[in-house]
Amino acid sequence: CFLDSSGRRPVLVIAAIGLAFSLALVSVGSIPASGLGALAAMGVMMFIASFSLGFGPVCWLFAAELFPSALRGRGMSGAVFLNRCAAFVINLSFLPLTSALGGQSQYFALMACVNAVIA
Repeated sequence: CFLDSSGRRPVLVIAAIGLAFSLALVSVGSIPASGLGALAAMGVMMFIASFSLGFGPVCWLFAAELFPSALRGRGMSGAVFLNRCAAFVINLSFLPLTSALGGQSQYFALMACVNAVIA
């Protein structure tokens, strides 16, 4: 397996750097007067690729290894429930945070900074 041979931490660090860079591209491309909408679209594609190679599979792998075999089904159902609840809260807070920060460009710049700190 790729994660076992290369190690999880380096994969997560590289993915976090990719996420931060892609969110910075989305932030710059989201400035209304910039005319760089293609840059935002490229940033979204890079974000999906970075997430799919790093945080997407690794988090599910951690959750699966956390529980003993006898409790893995119940534990993973709880992990999926919490994952969906967190996604709901993030989606629910997007518009109010975007308005409070002054626009989408500032929101994506903030998320890029958060990912850079994680990396």
